[in-house]
Parts: sequence; structure tokens; C-alpha cells
Amino acid sequence: MKKWIQHTSPWLFEDGQDPTLAALQAQIVEGQKLNAELMMKLAEEKLKCAAVTKRNDVKAFDAETDA
Repeated sequence: MKKWIQHTSPWLFEDGQDPTLAALQAQIVEGQKLNAELMMKLAEEKLKCAAVTKRNDVKAFDAETDA
């Protein structure tokens, strides 16, 4: 049984980590970086939309007061 386990899962007998687990952890880190980048872009776009909305509100107010 020990030989079979060593053959199929050698990392269980080493001090190292399961290569699959290490790969998944690396993917998680990459996903977190991508998520942070996308959140920053989303915040920037929200600010741009807010600025456009404010500008349109001012234009509408100006048009209303001129009339």
C-alpha cells in the first residue's frame, strides 16, 4: 500500500506541498490581482459617469434658468 501511495502521491512523503495545491494557490493569487485591477477600473468608470451626470445637471439647470 505504501509503495502505491508513494507512486501515485509522492508529495505525501515529502516535506513539500502537493503540486496541484500549489498550482491552485497560484491561480487564486492571480485571480485576486485581476479582481483588484478590475475593481480599480470600475471605480474610475463610476467617477467618470458621476462627472458626466453632474455636468449634464449643470447644463440642464443653466438652460432652465436662461428660459
